[in-house]
Amino acid sequence: RACVLKIKTVDEQGRPAGGVNIYAKCLGDVDGATRSAATDGQGIALIGLAPSDKEYVIGTWSRNFGFAKAVVRADNPDVVVEQTLVQRAGVDVEGKAVCSDGKPPAGWRVVALPDWWIFSSYPGGEEIRDDGSFTLRHVVPDRYTVKINIDKGDGFSTPRTVLTNEDITASGKPLELKCDFLSPSSLVEIAGTLKVTGGEHKGLWIAAAPQNGDIFDHGSAYVK
Repeated sequence: RACVLKIKTVDEQGRPAGGVNIYAKCLGDVDGATRSAATDGQGIALIGLAPSDKEYVIGTWSRNFGFAKAVVRADNPDVVVEQTLVQRAGVDVEGKAVCSDGKPPAGWRVVALPDWWIFSSYPGGEEIRDDGSFTLRHVVPDRYTVKINIDKGDGFSTPRTVLTNEDITASGKPLELKCDFLSPSSLVEIAGTLKVTGGEHKGLWIAAAPQNGDIFDHGSAYVK
């Protein structure tokens, strides 16, 4: 039988906070899946967890609040584990990013994750404007890893870490991100025709990468 985790999310005034995403992962399960749910209108969510003698990390995220964390133990299926997590509004953090070619990563997205974030899912981040500026919403004091998601087309992206272990709210100044990769304006498209022999094939991926380049410097396309 599974253990039951009952999460209640409230705002800083103690009012129920609905629509908050809840993530749970066992510290003893390195490759295990992340369990997730969302709180209802009363700020309540139930998650089933495998009994374990290791602790679970619980994380929350929503568009209206900053991240919040709890650590719980779920080792007895006969006991409902209850945890209340206060959702703080945080502050907006402004910043600007520039790539190795001196141009902004315009149109890509930037996300700041707390260093304790071990879950397989995470927010998509905020879009970087044409001049390289961006705004990270609802940031609460913590130490963060900042990543830029490089758009690879067809809804896919590759995250690149540009800042680690940083309290991005401490200085009160805009973030300055120096990216060691090329901007979108320096990239080109490769177009061509694929000829398939030996029968019918569907759902093929084509990828291109430089022989002596960064492993992340690649592009791909899906052929239906």
